[in-house]
Parts: sequence; C-alpha cells; structure tokens
Amino acid sequence: AVGGRSAPGDDSQGTIGVSLASPASPVAVGQATTATIVVQNRGGVVDQLTISVVDLPASWVRISRPTLSLVAGARDEVTIVIQPPRSPESTAGEHPFSVAVVSGDNGREVRVLGTCTILPFDAFNATLQQQGGGYHVAVENQGNSTMTYALSVTSDADNITSRLDRESVELAPGGTIAVPLAVA
Repeated sequence: AVGGRSAPGDDSQGTIGVSLASPASPVAVGQATTATIVVQNRGGVVDQLTISVVDLPASWVRISRPTLSLVAGARDEVTIVIQPPRSPESTAGEHPFSVAVVSGDNGREVRVLGTCTILPFDAFNATLQQQGGGYHVAVENQGNSTMTYALSVTSDADNITSRLDRESVELAPGGTIAVPLAVA
C-alpha cells in the first residue's frame, strides 16, 4: 500500500485543489479499507463538484458524498470505502486507481492517483469426473493469486493402476483445467 501518501491534483485554472490519502494498509477480500480525499474550491463562486473513482470496479467502491457543494475558498473531506469481494476477480497485489473531481461551474476535471493493495487468499476445488469412457481430474483455482497444485492418485485396490497426464498444474485466479486420468 502507499501508506497514507498524498497525491495532489489541480486544474490548469487553479479553481479546484484535490489531494488523496490512499489506504494505509493492505485489505483482505471481503473486508473494507478507506481512502480520503480533500477537495478545495479555489474559485470565486459556489461550485457543485462530482466525485468518482476510476480504474476500480464500481461494485468495490462507495463514496461518502459523491456530490459536494463548496463555497469559494472552502475545503472538505470525502471518504472513499473500497471493499473488494472474495472472488478470483479481486486479484492479489497493487491496484492503482484514480479519483476524478469534476467542477459543475466550468466542467473541468481534476484526477489524483492512489493505490490499494489486496491480500492473497487461497481456495480451490478438485473433482474426479467421468466423461464418455474416460476420466479426468478437474481443478479450479477459486483464489485470487496464481497457484501451483500437486496432483496424485491413490487406490486401496491392488488390482487397479492409474496415471495422471500431469503431476502438477499452475492456474491463474479463476482458472480451470481438466487433467486426463488413465485407469486400468
């Protein structure tokens, strides 16, 4: 995570000032973290500002006040809650994003950059399936980081032999594979 680092932004006419404090620590999927923006109206009139988060899925983000009315010279803070869901789409690692603030007075947009770090989680599913006259082992990575899975087959029966096409597979988040299994 950026650890509270601010990323200031400004429009060319100096009518809007924006700074962003990114989330201070990594977030686990399903949990929430916050970023804070400070918006200042440097213009001479009351301005109705619209705030949005760009580069993160909309379902991950809640903005405490997506519209803000500021008198000339006023400043205010807005909290942004980021809550990535527990799914492979919430990939582990750093996720850069930007916050856009648009002036209702002159239509200008100011963007500031931030980063949210998502912690990894492991989850998988493996099943033995029969298809036609053959068998395969289906493996699905339900976690949010690339994983390597070791595969092996054991049997309590002495008269059955089996062999997998592969002894390990590497899968990206959400990835699936069917590994053929020979049984005699």
